[in-house]
Amino acid sequence: MPKLRHIALATKDPEATAAFYCKAFDFKEVGRVGDRDDPDNGLAWGIYLSDGTLNLAVLNFKNVDQLGKGLDYVGIHHFGVLVEDLDKTLEKLDDLGAPCILEQDPNSTEQFYETKFKGPDDVVFDVSEHPWIGAATAEEKDIDLESSNNRLDHFGIMLMEKDDVDKWHEYLASSNIEIYKKIQDHRDGSRSFYCYDPDKNILQFLLTKI
Repeated sequence: MPKLRHIALATKDPEATAAFYCKAFDFKEVGRVGDRDDPDNGLAWGIYLSDGTLNLAVLNFKNVDQLGKGLDYVGIHHFGVLVEDLDKTLEKLDDLGAPCILEQDPNSTEQFYETKFKGPDDVVFDVSEHPWIGAATAEEKDIDLESSNNRLDHFGIMLMEKDDVDKWHEYLASSNIEIYKKIQDHRDGSRSFYCYDPDKNILQFLLTKI
């Protein structure tokens, strides 16, 4: 079942705003994004907080007005939903007539990538099949932010040719490697599948451009 796992706040001062919520609710800082001194580096700069279940992104948007309210807008900017099957979710949203306003390249150098849509009343939301930093997965109620057991979501292996995806899938399956998610062609032109290594780490074999 899809889970609400991300809320983004637009603010003029991410440092001061993040410090307020950390002091008020004992939220933990789990990461940062962008460069406050370089307005052309990324869509925003800011700080990621977490309560152990949900990622709260405290952001200063610098050069793209996604809401149509101006870059001086402050307040709740958008929310994010973690889904198990991104392609099925995108098809469902397309059937519902939800306009896509940002479809990021999975080869992006940003820490995360997600697809942004507008819902009723022009409310912006993200959908992603990978958890935001500090956010619990769909199976987890919450996570211990102080635990040494926290880990990466998965490792990605970039492939150069379309046939490479199928060849690796065939080779690994024939070698009795457990396939986590079968081969999929994604709407952005990428093609990938996921498998487990012997220690149950997740590996993604990905072709980003066809």
